[in-house]
Amino acid sequence: MEFSQRILLVEDQALIALTEKRLLQKHGFEVVLANTGEQAIEAVDANIDLILMDIDLGAGIDGTVAAERILAQYNIPLVFLSSHTEPEIVQKTEGITAYGYIVKNTGDTVLLAGIRMALKLYESEKAVEHNERLYRTLMENSIDGVKLINSEGRILNANQAAADMIGYTREELLTMSIPDLDPDYSRERFMSYWNDKKSLSSSYLRTTHRHRAGHLIPVQVNVIRFELDGEQLMFGISRELGESNGAETPGTAGSTGTTGTPETPEDKEFVTPC
Repeated sequence: MEFSQRILLVEDQALIALTEKRLLQKHGFEVVLANTGEQAIEAVDANIDLILMDIDLGAGIDGTVAAERILAQYNIPLVFLSSHTEPEIVQKTEGITAYGYIVKNTGDTVLLAGIRMALKLYESEKAVEHNERLYRTLMENSIDGVKLINSEGRILNANQAAADMIGYTREELLTMSIPDLDPDYSRERFMSYWNDKKSLSSSYLRTTHRHRAGHLIPVQVNVIRFELDGEQLMFGISRELGESNGAETPGTAGSTGTTGTPETPEDKEFVTPC
């Protein structure tokens, strides 16, 4: 039988360790045994998928110390398996690991469920971290200015290209909002745009940015509005327009226009200034 996941079981009592090992193997886990905290530290490597850690481990370091040392070097889900129920001990373990605390002798079902839940949580966290790395890579390597904006017009995130385009640092940009960047749009006018049902679709239009030095910069902007976890958000992806760049005129998203005299505030459809 080929085992799919490898568990490091840290238990100083031989009979309990043997019983728990057989249970885990019966349910498809490969098990590595350690009887002390020191042995546990030595046994950990990148092939361990989860650690079951007792707290009382005899004369050497206890399970909480061993866990802290292991987690300082490895990103591995660790679940405490102990007979302790004292609030102060349980609270101490909460500061070490977020993957759970199982009280001994609560049954095989509880133990196995706790292990599976910890493994699923770990995989979910890995997926989130992977997506965050992809997002950061896209943001930081784009030659266009990218901003994430909420329904109040606040800038939640921005890449370095967006900051460089208008002469601010990223930190300064994250304290700003739409009215700080677009001279034609007050907060009230932005809210009017936001509540306009026509703005739900993406658009590819033209607007201006106000540079830190005071001059206006014509830009071509792709505005993408979307919902995430029930919150309405907006991406603005902008590129500075040169004399030969083309841009769509307001109200004609998707068509090709030419750069000319910028529209007046009365005629210009709002585009997220990014």
